[in-house]
Amino acid sequence: MVVRDGVTDIDYVRGVLHEGQLDTRITLNARRPIVEADIEGGLKGVNMDSLLASMGNTDAATGRIELAWDLDTEGASSNDLLTGLNGDLSAEGQDLVFNKIAVQGLICTAVATVNKIPPIAGLPTNTSISELRLALDFDDGAGDIETLRFATPGVVMKGSGDIALDTLDYRFRLEGQVNNDIMQVSPLCVIDQRYAGVDWPVDCQGNLSSEAGTACQIDIASVAEQILKNEAQQQLQDVIEEKAGAFMKKLFGD
Repeated sequence: MVVRDGVTDIDYVRGVLHEGQLDTRITLNARRPIVEADIEGGLKGVNMDSLLASMGNTDAATGRIELAWDLDTEGASSNDLLTGLNGDLSAEGQDLVFNKIAVQGLICTAVATVNKIPPIAGLPTNTSISELRLALDFDDGAGDIETLRFATPGVVMKGSGDIALDTLDYRFRLEGQVNNDIMQVSPLCVIDQRYAGVDWPVDCQGNLSSEAGTACQIDIASVAEQILKNEAQQQLQDVIEEKAGAFMKKLFGD
């Protein structure tokens, strides 16, 4: 640590935080009543359950993620420093489980609705994530979720949204593709040819400190509209091909 003319340079802060390895660099400028801070570094192998529990959200997730940040802020109080935050934060993880949201359950419930079959029983109440990527850009404490991508068996989703640091409220919209790997959840959750190329829109909102978890819903009307459009296009294509075949027979004979 070097202190010169009211500016403190901490070349490294290393230790264990939420079972992860912290490695970060901090510069503090305290020459004015308003403190300026620059923070750059990361946290490797952080325990998701421990991290979210520190915000008041217990038993929300299991697994470990990697965090990286390059941030700056200024303010006369801790709240000012939080709401004045600017810069980038990213997160990546594999083999995670989110306990308070069931993406596959949402998809299969929507499939049952679109296919006009009874609700599918025994659907999972959590979401196993094989891959997660998140990128946020903060501007005066308001976080723009520029990238949010995750994969779970049968589903790949990506989208964007926002988060407010002062309240920890967030919302995001995802769109993605679904394939028949989702039948691992239930053999009744069949993704047939009608769903080819269909984007599944999912709107979510919640609070990082809330025990309630994330509230998500699928825009089923959009899914049904896309399926009907695809079917109409296929019917038109079939008619065109049939008429073209009949014309060729007349032109060249059998």
